Amino acid sequence: MARLAVSADLKQRDRQLTDLQTDLRVNNAKLAEAQQAEALIMRKSRGLDDAKREVDLTV
Repeated sequence: MARLAVSADLKQRDRQLTDLQTDLRVNNAKLAEAQQAEALIMRKSRGLDDAKREVDLTV
């Protein structure tokens, strides 16, 4: 009886671990996507700032 309980508990923990690992992979992918988007925005912002400086210099 105790063996069955331990076995069931281990199976449940194994499922939880698998679920958490899946969640972690999904979250890591979302984080990487957000970081790429942030980097793109920063590059565009720097480009815009450079263009503004050029306009200011020509005026």
